[in-house]
Amino acid sequence: MGVDANSIDLVVTSPPYNVDIQYNSHKDDVSYADYLEFSKM
Repeated sequence: MGVDANSIDLVVTSPPYNVDIQYNSHKDDVSYADYLEFSKM
């Protein structure tokens, strides 16, 4: 089961990201270039 192509119009998240918040599973203080690369996923 997947998401149909062109079926999502808006995604709401909980920013801010990459401001050195202490998460258990993600390093949140990477370089700006690495942050942009991560955001492309």
